[in-house]
Amino acid sequence: MARASFLMVVLPLLAAALPSFTAAADPSFRIVGYIPEYRHWDSLERWDEVLTDLTDAILFSIEASPSGELRSLDRLPSPERLNGILKIAGERGTNVLVCLGGAGRSAGVAEAIADEASRNTLVRNLADLVESRGLQGVDVDFEASGHDLWGPLGSFLRGLKRELGSKLVTLAYHPGQEALLLEHSLLDAVDFVSNMAYDNLCHVPRTEPPCRHSTLEFAELIAGHVQRIGMDASKVLLGVPAYGRHVMTGEAKPYYEIAADGDVDADVHDGYYFNGLGTLRAKVDLARMAGLAGLMVWEVGQDVSSSTGRSLLSGLAEYVRTETSESPSQRRRRRRSRGKKEEL
Repeated sequence: MARASFLMVVLPLLAAALPSFTAAADPSFRIVGYIPEYRHWDSLERWDEVLTDLTDAILFSIEASPSGELRSLDRLPSPERLNGILKIAGERGTNVLVCLGGAGRSAGVAEAIADEASRNTLVRNLADLVESRGLQGVDVDFEASGHDLWGPLGSFLRGLKRELGSKLVTLAYHPGQEALLLEHSLLDAVDFVSNMAYDNLCHVPRTEPPCRHSTLEFAELIAGHVQRIGMDASKVLLGVPAYGRHVMTGEAKPYYEIAADGDVDADVHDGYYFNGLGTLRAKVDLARMAGLAGLMVWEVGQDVSSSTGRSLLSGLAEYVRTETSESPSQRRRRRRSRGKKEEL
């Protein structure tokens, strides 16, 4: 099912309840970023800059054959380049994971996990890849349709976690799939999950253009829904976009094009709605209050360098570091002060 069609079906289920949530204890905050093969930087200095601001970097993505063999390994950095990236990541305390699947890349995964023998083969091959390349785990972005696949997905994730041991196993999912995660106990099988809380546009709330995607209100709706249905919020990451969508047409534009002449503290530029630094800070506050694990960024290759002074990732990471170092009373005073300035 196409992403837009999927959202039209499942997102009204989220909108049935008010977007309220209960404040929770402050968790250890993660900033997770996807890095597709078509965004790999030539410069290790640029990798260093990005890895400094992430707790977990996910290399997107490889695929699987129906028999459980790994495909598209050429999308990963070369072994020599990967060694350099991993050296930097180790110095920065950043985990580097490989992603399996993704939109248009999950068909082979769906076939492989449906059969026990091919599922076990896929688990072994992924474990061998993680070990041989020195990675810290596997992220699964499973975007194949069909409720009957969630049972096999659970078996696959549990088998992968047993095989990888202390290494990370993570899962990306769409808003509205929370009940399926609970039904098949997927949270027990992984270290964390990432809610792809963007591209909702006119679906929630159901409106006509102009429409904005990945708003703070939508994030509040998701945080409240996670708590209401009894998910372990400490394993849930809130997804944020590093790109904008046109409020009338839905056309996507990477942030690096918007940042060329846009205001990084605003959320709309030339008809494109994106998450500026103000909204990202508000989502950090929301995630902390709701007890979420942190934020996930799709995808950091659409950002600009921190040297420009306009980087979303650098601004986000700096805000998280500041929030973490402050006491709760200091945090409240600074937020009140910032609110007064914004009113002016």
